[in-house]
Amino acid sequence: MSDSDLLENAAYTAPPVFQAEKKLIFGTGWHVASPAACFAEPGAYAAIGLGGWALLLLRGEDGTVRAFTNVCAHQKMPVLDNGRGRCDLIRCRYHGWTYNAKGALISAPGTVAPDGELDDYGLEPLPAKVAHGLVFASFDEGVAGEPALDAGFPDLSGLALAGDETRSLVPNWKAVVDVIHGGVAAPPVSAAGRFAWQWPVTGLWQEPDGAVLLMVVPRTFRKTELHVFSLAADPGAASAVMSRAGEWTERIMTAAIERQQVVEAGGAPEAALAAAVAPVHRRIRDMLAAQAAA
Repeated sequence: MSDSDLLENAAYTAPPVFQAEKKLIFGTGWHVASPAACFAEPGAYAAIGLGGWALLLLRGEDGTVRAFTNVCAHQKMPVLDNGRGRCDLIRCRYHGWTYNAKGALISAPGTVAPDGELDDYGLEPLPAKVAHGLVFASFDEGVAGEPALDAGFPDLSGLALAGDETRSLVPNWKAVVDVIHGGVAAPPVSAAGRFAWQWPVTGLWQEPDGAVLLMVVPRTFRKTELHVFSLAADPGAASAVMSRAGEWTERIMTAAIERQQVVEAGGAPEAALAAAVAPVHRRIRDMLAAQAAA
């Protein structure tokens, strides 16, 4: 490993870098958007801001989980606030345009009704697939192939949602990824426990009784969310899995804030951390360079 393997500190603090990441990392390929267990019932939805993109996931009565851009066709405002819940219809809070679970516009108040047919004003669909116990989405309409798991990342089918939590913090998303890969924030280790990673922002800690899935969700260059899901193999394990999730989350948040402080002070990572994150940094750097040149 050399210093050239690591990203420059400006990559954690410069808005133009985040704009490039939005387009070249998060705007291409398949991304984990949620555990499939969050969509066990019709009407379940999730509104997520991922890498600068506005995503809305919704399960219909037909059992299909669909993805849309979380933008109303009326005045391009967010249809739903970020978060999770259940709804039968999607009603924009600004002017009342209402959509069904397939994204079709079904009504609008007369004073703001669109010209022409309602069918011409649906939500913008995005590619979505449910596979391996996960919901994948893409912001690239022409995304090729099927979503696949990275090496070592297990299939989560059969695990039930025991709990979920969203935490906000100010470090750049890469500071959070750094500390996870560096083991600084590793949860308690048992003989059977193992860590896995799904590019670019999804971590997993798996034990025999369940798993903790952690999504590092970039909102802006200086705002990141942690979406933490406790997935239990059976109801009796729910409490233990949720306890591990809480401990892991707290460790990650503390370590990520410290990592961002080092970056902003112009410091370099310690040798062990640098060695751990070098492969991730190379992939980020090379992906940005290759796609920018294409």
